[in-house]
Amino acid sequence: MQAESTGKKVDGRTLRHDGSKITQQTNSQKRFNDFIIKFNQNDLRICISCKQSKPNKDFYQTISKTHYGGNRFRIRTECKDCIIERQRNKFRENYHHNLEKARIEYRTKHKFKNIKNYYGLTKDQYFKLISENNGTCPICNKKITKPNIDHCHKTGFVRVSLCFRCNLGLGNFDDDIEKLRNAIKYLEKSVSENTLKFANKQEVIC
Repeated sequence: MQAESTGKKVDGRTLRHDGSKITQQTNSQKRFNDFIIKFNQNDLRICISCKQSKPNKDFYQTISKTHYGGNRFRIRTECKDCIIERQRNKFRENYHHNLEKARIEYRTKHKFKNIKNYYGLTKDQYFKLISENNGTCPICNKKITKPNIDHCHKTGFVRVSLCFRCNLGLGNFDDDIEKLRNAIKYLEKSVSENTLKFANKQEVIC
């Protein structure tokens, strides 16, 4: 029969009638010491995965809470090698899925934050900008599948939303109107010369 406690506390510990100390800390410490002694004996255990007999040092130690708040110490039933291999295989199987999931979450979370920091546009202003011109590029008149915000690199002024190719083209010309005019003159001259050469070639064939 377990002795009843007196209710008296000495140094924060409750005493039984016989004066022995009973505290959760003492009991937990005793269980831990017993566990370490048993673990250091290096007895052989069988891994539930590889079914091999291995010493205790090849298994991880775990600690969990009991229903009354104490600590429970035990040894994992799966050896270290099997746990590492299982986690490695799981990582390999889900690597591309998790990577794409992380990319989507990052883009969704930081997209409008980056737009605000870089262009000074709020979320509503951004959607209003890309909805202008019925979602088509004002240069090539093609449907914009992936909006690109066109802005002046000198002043930072936001102009309109363009398709990727047109926005890249303006960037390659440094937003210089004179360069664009020269490009137009070059194309017109090239077209006229090629037309003339083609006509002369047809006359020679005939």
